[in-house]
Amino acid sequence: MRLRIGLYVIVFIVVGIFISVIGYQLGMKNMKDTSMEQASDTKQQRYTDHLKFSVDFPEDWTSMVEETWEATSEREASPDGGINIYIDGNVENKIYVYWQNGHISYPQGSDEKDIFTTDDGLNGELYEQAEDKRVKVQVIYGEGFHGAHVDVSEACYKHYKNEILEVIKSMKILE
Repeated sequence: MRLRIGLYVIVFIVVGIFISVIGYQLGMKNMKDTSMEQASDTKQQRYTDHLKFSVDFPEDWTSMVEETWEATSEREASPDGGINIYIDGNVENKIYVYWQNGHISYPQGSDEKDIFTTDDGLNGELYEQAEDKRVKVQVIYGEGFHGAHVDVSEACYKHYKNEILEVIKSMKILE
C-alpha cells in the first residue's frame, strides 16, 4: 500500500514538473513584453534608461530586458545587463545587446574581425564563428563597454543575416 502511494506521489510530481516546463516554454515562445517599445514602420525600438542604449529590431521578434543589480551581502553585483531579442519569438535563436561593467574582451577562437560603423556613427568590431550547426557573433561597440552576442542556428542565420546585421548596426548609446 505504501509503495503504491509513493509511486502515485512520484508520478504526480513528474507530471507536475513536465507541465511546468511545457508551460514555461510556451510562455517564452509567445511572450511579448511591450513595456518600452516604440513601433516605427516594421521595426520596434527597445531601450533601457538604466543602461542608456537602444536597439531596433523587426516588429515580429520579441524582447526582454535584463537589468543590472547592485551587490548585497547575499550576492555579487551583475557584471552586465541588456536586451535579449528572440528571433521570431524563438528563445533558441537570440541576440543579446548589452552594457558591461568593465571592458569587453576579444573573443577567443576568433582570428578575424570586421570593422563596421553603426547607423549612429559608432565604430564597432564584429567576430563571427560557426560551430556545431550554430553561428555565434560577438560585437564590441566603441570603447568596449557595450556589446552584442548573437547565438542562432545556421538556418536562422542564413535566413535572417541581413536583419541580424541591421539590429547590430542600430545600436545607439544614449549617454
